[in-house]
Amino acid sequence: MSERPMKWYKFLIYFSLIATAVCSFLNAVLYIVNSGRMSFPLSAVWLLCSILSVAEGILAVMTRQKLARREKIGIALFFGSYIFGMIISLIATIASNYTNPITIIVSIISSIIGGAIYLYLNKIYFEKRMDYFC
Repeated sequence: MSERPMKWYKFLIYFSLIATAVCSFLNAVLYIVNSGRMSFPLSAVWLLCSILSVAEGILAVMTRQKLARREKIGIALFFGSYIFGMIISLIATIASNYTNPITIIVSIISSIIGGAIYLYLNKIYFEKRMDYFC
C-alpha cells in the first residue's frame, strides 16, 4: 500500500485545532462581556455560550492530542468537536439576532449545508487513512 498524503491531517493538528482552542477561549471572554450588557434571559444565554466555548476549547486540545497520537478516538472527537462548535455558533446567532428570524433561518440553513459538506469530506479523508490510526 502506498503512503497517502497527510497534509490535511498535519494542518489540523499543527494549526486548526490549536487555533480553534484559542478562538474558543477568546469567544468565552467575549460572551461573558456580552452577558454583562444584557438583561436576564439573554445574559443567561451568553453565559451558557461562554461555558460551552470553554468546553469547546478543552475539547479541541484533547482532539488535537488524540489525533497527534494517531488514536482512532481522535477522529470521533474531531467530528464531535466540530458539531459541538456548530451548535454553539447557532445558539449565539439566535441570541444575537432573535428579532430577525430571516437571519436566523439563513444562518441555520447555511451552517447545516456547509457543515454537512465539511463533515462528509473529512469522513472520506479519514476513512481512506484509517489504517494509520490505532
